[in-house]
Amino acid sequence: MKKNNNRPEDQRNRKSDNLNQAKNSTGSDNEIKNKTAIVQLPINLDLRSLLRKYPIEVKYCKGDINQQTDRAAFLLTQIVDVQSLKKSMNLALADGFVSLHSTILQKFVKDYSPYFRWMIQLGIIECDKKYVIGAYSRKFRLGPKYRGQKTQEHILSSKALVQKRKQGFIDSVTRSKYIELHNDLKSLKIDNLSEAIKYAESEEMREIAYKSTKADIILTNKIKGKKSPFIYLDNEQLEGEIKRMVQDKVNSWKNSLVKIDEGALYFKQDNTSFRLHTSAISVKKELRIFFRINGQPLVSCDIKNSQPTFSLRFFLKPTESTPIIDHYICSYKGTALESSYKELHNMLVRYRRKKLEQTTLNYIDLVSSGKLYEFFAEELRKLTDKDWSREAAKRAVFDVLFCPPKFKSLPGRKVFEKHFPEVIKFFSLINQGYTMTKSQRAKYKSQLGKNPENYLARILQRTESQVVLDIICKELKSKHPHIPLIPLHDGIATTLDNELIVYKTMLRILEKEIGIKVNVEIEYDKWGIKKNNR
Repeated sequence: MKKNNNRPEDQRNRKSDNLNQAKNSTGSDNEIKNKTAIVQLPINLDLRSLLRKYPIEVKYCKGDINQQTDRAAFLLTQIVDVQSLKKSMNLALADGFVSLHSTILQKFVKDYSPYFRWMIQLGIIECDKKYVIGAYSRKFRLGPKYRGQKTQEHILSSKALVQKRKQGFIDSVTRSKYIELHNDLKSLKIDNLSEAIKYAESEEMREIAYKSTKADIILTNKIKGKKSPFIYLDNEQLEGEIKRMVQDKVNSWKNSLVKIDEGALYFKQDNTSFRLHTSAISVKKELRIFFRINGQPLVSCDIKNSQPTFSLRFFLKPTESTPIIDHYICSYKGTALESSYKELHNMLVRYRRKKLEQTTLNYIDLVSSGKLYEFFAEELRKLTDKDWSREAAKRAVFDVLFCPPKFKSLPGRKVFEKHFPEVIKFFSLINQGYTMTKSQRAKYKSQLGKNPENYLARILQRTESQVVLDIICKELKSKHPHIPLIPLHDGIATTLDNELIVYKTMLRILEKEIGIKVNVEIEYDKWGIKKNNR
């Protein structure tokens, strides 16, 4: 009987041989790192053995098991990569599936299709089979045997794939627009990767993943009802599903750290809300304590209650808000929603004349003081006769901001209608065309003339990105080019000892752009820094 050369201990030996070979040829740990790349694979998956047992018909690398293994591994890890870019994605609602785009896959591996067919046939991955040209992209997930498994490192030996892995995804238009911010991201390092990964796998982080997963399942059951895959599971079965999803979350968090450590960066501004998405943002907040730039730890200046805070601009800076609002709701003109368009503009005219209702002034005071979520927690307690945490109250507020106005029964909406009627009316007018949730829009997109969107969310996020990226960061880079900046959507991280400059600049510009002094916090504790020593 032929000896099996693909046992786990043999894999470890090959990994060691690869590293020793690299070390002997370069003599430098940094050069070794530059010539190798690591991807994460389920610990119970042996691609090399499977390729030997079940040969694959491919155009390139025929008969080269090493190259084929690398290619399959590289393609497979794209699923984990997408999950790590969306660190807070609801794996329960998505049922573990993520979108993979053929153009990007082909850039990495020209003949990727045979590999995907092979992996599907062997149950390594699954496809949701809901592909609709121009409407719904193919989605994939790991097969049942490999979901929820711990991961192990696979060292890529293919020079071409190593280069592509380290290139990451840097959008050229975004880079040219924010070249200084891109350079700062390139200088971002992970301090002690092994310790960072150890912490990502710790009981503390697993508890965070567990609570998050349970919340995801509750939301999934609420949205899908009887169609939810979790609704009829008994406690033992449900705990098993939760355990698998917890491990998948942890795997994606580890992956985001590894990619930064290897310099496989992501840097792209989306064209809907114009938010800047980067590798730094993909890292779970609790793991950012391992960030370093030039050996220095980082700390973030965070805009508190960010989305409600930027909504104050509607009422206090209506002239500045009108162009962004009109950019989105101009589609209402000449339709059945034209009356909403006109009424919204009439309200903006009143705001320019400083005519605000007292309830709106109360909303402004609560948001600017940072007490909005506490107020909602108390009012929701009175409404439901149940205790509400600040975090739960925050989710209730976001439900109102990010769900269609037709969802009248939301507890948070009832609080808005009772205490801030003018505010909720303004929000609802913006979102009159938003009648379907994201999953519904995906389902019916091919039947719609124009895909209805959550314009309120788009407007708030675009205002945020405009102020943070194009005003605050631009001024800081102009006056203090030596200070590194890592934008985090509603905050900016910088190296320790530079945070006060960033903090004061943010306070001043935000007050000017929003029309009132707002809350900005230097998050020392969350970044592992003892505030008492500052």
